[in-house]
Order: sequence, then structure tokens, then C-alpha cells
Amino acid sequence: MAEEKVTLHIDDTELRLLTARGASVERWGSAALEPGVVSEGLIADGSRLGLALDALFSKHQARRHGVIVSLSGLRSVTRLINIPRMKPSLVSAAIEQEAKRELPVPVETLYLHWQSIAFTEQEQKFFLLGIPREFINANVATLRQCRVEPRSMDLKPLALVRAVNKDEAIVADLEASSLDIVMVVGGIPVIMRSLVLRQGLSLQEAASRLVEELSRTVRYYNSIDPSRPLPNTTPLYLTGKLGREAEVSKLVASGVDFKIEALEPPLQCPPSLPLGEYMVNIGLALKRS
Repeated sequence: MAEEKVTLHIDDTELRLLTARGASVERWGSAALEPGVVSEGLIADGSRLGLALDALFSKHQARRHGVIVSLSGLRSVTRLINIPRMKPSLVSAAIEQEAKRELPVPVETLYLHWQSIAFTEQEQKFFLLGIPREFINANVATLRQCRVEPRSMDLKPLALVRAVNKDEAIVADLEASSLDIVMVVGGIPVIMRSLVLRQGLSLQEAASRLVEELSRTVRYYNSIDPSRPLPNTTPLYLTGKLGREAEVSKLVASGVDFKIEALEPPLQCPPSLPLGEYMVNIGLALKRS
């Protein structure tokens, strides 16, 4: 029998739990969080979070060990870096040296992860990700105090890319308190932006902010290499609790040149599953251990 995967997406306003076995989603559910329990992805009140987790895991009869947990992208830094071709034994040291030059914070304060994405006879290209150690350590410690044992953790924008599963795409995830925009070109997340939204925005205000930030992101990408602008045929995928609201979709469609496409995740999902809300969880379930 295929292994069951338990995923937990931690948003500032809500917890979302989803379990999958093999290629199929089995169970899902959410629990609202009171203001201040989680702030910009950082768990601030372990006691109240523990109560919400107890109720959520108990209701859906999910195991609490080996859970795959999301991390906010707000504190992460990413770069595409090139290093000369060299022996595999020398790659780690070369990437760390390049990270010291490229990243805006001391690498000693980060957990660094990298993945090879292309190479030629002369050089290798890597996707480099840095996440503050203090941020990860604090969340892991609090989750363990709440009797949830993480098996692994994954950045929310990367989980979204995995769930959308397209080589060329723009993913915009809109929640009540956050906005994430990821641009995927050639299967690579070339731009990842995570933003905090002011509490209490109307759907129209949130959609306008999404359009504004999406336009800014595309302009920035096009400025890098004006000879190769992003094609307006690039599909746009809206996710998140607010992103799938009909009013938001309508306003975004009228404000951008990109066509909004339907979500088709690579897992078998029951028709009753609200896809937009659980795309992060689906991406977590697809993560290779």
C-alpha cells in the first residue's frame, strides 16, 4: 500500500490539513486562527496554535508525526547563480562562496539549499535558496511543543510551483493577509515574491493589489533582458482562498494581459476539494523526501 502523506499549510489566518496516499487526495480540512497566533509566517503563540492543531488533527484523524509543513516565503532569498564546471566534491564550497557574494545577508544565518538546473561544458547553473535559521528553528520547536513532528518543510512558493506543474507559468496566490507571485520560465522559478497585505482589504482592493504587483513583477522580468520579454501567452494560475473568488478572478482578468487558466494538479482530487485553497498542501504532498 502506498505511503500516506500528511501535509500542513500554516497561514497567518488559517491552518489547512490535507492527506494523500499515492496519487490521490484522501482527506482535508481547515481551522481558523485568531489574530496574532501566526504573524508573517512565524508562530507567535504556541499555546493557541496547539489548541487549533489538536482540534484539526483530531477531527480528521491524521497522524501527528512525519508531517510535511509549509514555510512562508516572506523571509527567504533566492538567486540563480553560475559557477564553472568542476568536480562534484568542489561544488558545495563553490556555491557557498558565490552565496556570500550574492545574498544580502550573512550566509551563516541561513539554511542554504540549491538545485542544479542547467549546465554546459564551461559552467553550471543552480537555483539557490536561503531561509533564516532562526525562523525555521523557532517554528520547528513550537510545532514539536504542540506535538506535531515535521518530517520536512517546504517553502510555500515552491510548493505552489510543484502543484501547478507547468514549465511556463505565473502563479499568484492571494490570501487575506498575504500575496505570493511566482514566475516559472523553463521549469525554473525565476522570480518569487512574497508580500504582506494590510488586514481588512476588500476583495476589490486585494484584486487591485494583485494586478499592481503582477504588473510590477512582469516589468522587472522584462527589464532583465528586453530582447526576450515574457510572452503574453504565458498562463496565469490564481490560487489561495481569495484568489479563487469569482469577483477577484473577474477583476484580475480585466487588469492583465495573461489568460487565467484552470488548475489541474497532478494528484487525483475529489470534486468537492476547493483546489485554490489547498494547492500549497498538494505541492507539499508532491515533495520528494
